Amino acid sequence: MDIAKVAVNKYRVKVKRGSVMVNVGESVEIQNNSSKSSFVIAQPGEYEVEGISVFAYQVGETLASVIHVEDLKVLATSGVLSDTLIEDQGTIDVVIVNTNSIQNKENVAMVGKIEPSFVLPSGEAANVATFIKDFEHTAREANKLSITRATLNSDITDVVILID
Repeated sequence: MDIAKVAVNKYRVKVKRGSVMVNVGESVEIQNNSSKSSFVIAQPGEYEVEGISVFAYQVGETLASVIHVEDLKVLATSGVLSDTLIEDQGTIDVVIVNTNSIQNKENVAMVGKIEPSFVLPSGEAANVATFIKDFEHTAREANKLSITRATLNSDITDVVILID
């Protein structure tokens, strides 16, 4: 799985079966390799297209999406998930969190509860810097994040700032 930043709060998750365009907090678009069509998710619900599963939840006025593909789970959210919703997800490998909200401390606490292998803070540069400072982790920049189940380290959380 490769995750790359396309624009502020917009990411492409590329997998063998296709790709998933994520507008953090707004929508998810599944584009499969077998056809040129795409499937847009902008409402809460459970969806599966060509082996790519998406669970979308209403969180405040935004949409939180859990993408499950290739034995990996990616959470993209602009809102703070409830403890119950966090527990219901099981292991989340990557969290893409929008840092442009006023809920920065709550975002930090939420990510701490999830304990993902990777955190990808999104949003304006100043907000990302504040999130990283509050999260008390060092961060590294990269053009993309390439992961597989075998490359995950569950003992640490790696903060990666994707650049476009």
